[in-house]
Amino acid sequence: MNYKIKKLNLYPKLDYNWNHHVFLGMSMNNKVFQSPETLVEIINLLALKSEACLILVGDYLHRYNEQIFNGISQEDAIKKCQSKGAELKSIFNKTIKENKLKFNYSYRDTESFLSHPNFKSKMQRFEKLYLINTKFKELIEYTVDVFLRRQSEIKIDSIKARELCVKYLLEEMVIFEILAEEGYIINVYPGNQLPIIKSICTGELKEISQELEKIQAVEIKFRPK
Repeated sequence: MNYKIKKLNLYPKLDYNWNHHVFLGMSMNNKVFQSPETLVEIINLLALKSEACLILVGDYLHRYNEQIFNGISQEDAIKKCQSKGAELKSIFNKTIKENKLKFNYSYRDTESFLSHPNFKSKMQRFEKLYLINTKFKELIEYTVDVFLRRQSEIKIDSIKARELCVKYLLEEMVIFEILAEEGYIINVYPGNQLPIIKSICTGELKEISQELEKIQAVEIKFRPK
């Protein structure tokens, strides 16, 4: 199904200058990235709002979901995710070319962040916060609950599934923090942003990450065409 943009939800609700570096989260399971007509809507919006856009390809990060819902090994999950990421990038590139869109963009795969010199230490800090900060842990657990309730079937032990979901969220927060340090403070996603991210951006949850507090999380909301 194709969709038309209905509105934008901003967290916090401030009119930030989108000439700051913007990044768009490309999720492997988000169907809008498989719909050229819907992609045209998104690309035109980003081209209007910003001078350039980074497409954050969530292929490697998605390996956790493949393990949870398909019951496959991490090695097989990574291969499947990389293949899916390549497919979505191909659709994205083809959409721009066939519609002759003027859009300045580049890709960055989530696996590339593992080589960042501070990735490990940042991950350890978030893992520690998860253990000692009650509010942070509650929001992480809530986000996991919401995610798992939407799924029809889990192929692995439920405790292990929750552990992988937590790792996914913490790893994603590390990536967002690194991007924020690089100046990418406009975080755009076609759909719902993570509750934990919105809580930090709006100041509801403090003392977690000064860099994430600088981000504006943008939700693109759609209606069927």
